[in-house]
Amino acid sequence: MPATAVPTSTPASTNPNAGNTNLVFINGRQQIIDMLKIMPAADKANLLANLRKRNPILAGELLEESINFSCLENLSHPEIQLIFSFTEASTWGMALQGLSPTWQRKILSLASRHFAEEAFRIMTTLNARAQDIRKAQDKILAVIIELHRAKKIYL
Repeated sequence: MPATAVPTSTPASTNPNAGNTNLVFINGRQQIIDMLKIMPAADKANLLANLRKRNPILAGELLEESINFSCLENLSHPEIQLIFSFTEASTWGMALQGLSPTWQRKILSLASRHFAEEAFRIMTTLNARAQDIRKAQDKILAVIIELHRAKKIYL
């Protein structure tokens, strides 16, 4: 894979690529994925849009591999409701444990009453380990990726 130039905030005086207008060259797919995971959504979208012009397949793969549970914030209400139809309430109850109560309420308010009550029951009665919460979030992310590939939701 060719090196990808990424803007950085490193001052030119400490940057070995000072003549390259503050660019750092990153070799390695995993480094790019890790960078995309922590990048603000607007910057990530801009970078992927520019990459998509040159290599749409790579841009799609990087998008899928770099999404995290916070991507739900960018989905519309109908898209989140569609995800509910492909997942179990217990999975949502476990996955939402790591989020703020405001965010939990927002997500559960989009579900049917029965679904939301079941998810809330799991969320409040189980004291899950971080590893279990991450597994539940990964299950939901797998559904999001499949729906994205099927062009039912847009990330």
